[in-house]
Amino acid sequence: MAQVAHIVRCAAKSDCSIFIRGESGTGKEKIAQAIHNLSNRRLKPFVGINVSSITETLFESEMFGHIKGSFTGATTDKKGLITSAHQGTLFLDEIGELSPSIQAKLLRVLQERKVTPVGSTKSLDVDIRVISATHVNLEKAISEGRFREDLYYRLHVMPIKIPALRERKADIAPLISHFLKIYNGEKLEILKKTVRSLEAYNWPGNVRELQNEIERIVALRKTRICPEDLNSKIRNVFKIDTDDVQDYQKFMKSQYELELEFINKMIHKGGGLREACRSILNASPSTISTRVKILEKNINVLGYKSQGGTNEKTISSH
Repeated sequence: MAQVAHIVRCAAKSDCSIFIRGESGTGKEKIAQAIHNLSNRRLKPFVGINVSSITETLFESEMFGHIKGSFTGATTDKKGLITSAHQGTLFLDEIGELSPSIQAKLLRVLQERKVTPVGSTKSLDVDIRVISATHVNLEKAISEGRFREDLYYRLHVMPIKIPALRERKADIAPLISHFLKIYNGEKLEILKKTVRSLEAYNWPGNVRELQNEIERIVALRKTRICPEDLNSKIRNVFKIDTDDVQDYQKFMKSQYELELEFINKMIHKGGGLREACRSILNASPSTISTRVKILEKNINVLGYKSQGGTNEKTISSH
């Protein structure tokens, strides 16, 4: 995710087309919004569209707009979504779900940067930055004839791959704290074994599913959250014997140790914390220092657990 953040900052400085790939719930629109907010277009509109939700018969009217009387029910002129994003950013989500005929129409607009409303003979110039996203394997869709290769290369200038939450389990604890703050649950205490249950779960719905779970937990209006308070499909994942628990603790401890070792190597390579943060780590010294403290604390706690400790402590959202 640090690499993703670095690419986002670089992408925001240009107007090139961005292609975001990631599973549902990984935060593709959040990434698109971040690029817009960091760009020179941030004061102009950000128009996000889930193109798969627009039927083929309404696509041109919704995207390009229409003029009064162009078809039955067109009682007034309507500004299209693409025109609404003029001088701003157009985010096209689930681009892989478009039909071939709509792909051709969209390609023409992206090439010419002109939109012709339905029923009109006058084209409108549009100045837009295009960000598209999908969970579909477009390379496979191209080989199967379901997606136009020329449209793919028009959209796929700067790709960004967002990893699934199951591929970055170390992010779960900070995300929990983040969502607790959003839902005013900062005073909640979450048992360490509850956090381990959340980390052990596979999260098919990714960050969105985790956010929903935290919102549900806060709605319980409890002061302390135990594994029994979690959704049953999450709770049941961690019903394993003591040996498995110890193996999992050893695994997590090794992950934390690897991350700490990596940070220390980068600091040594950069010639100090500040220099490394500026030239390599792309983060502030305070952020890295805080992360190091968290890693050292987690390593110490897990080292204690693996030696047979049974005292179950709690952690707060702070």
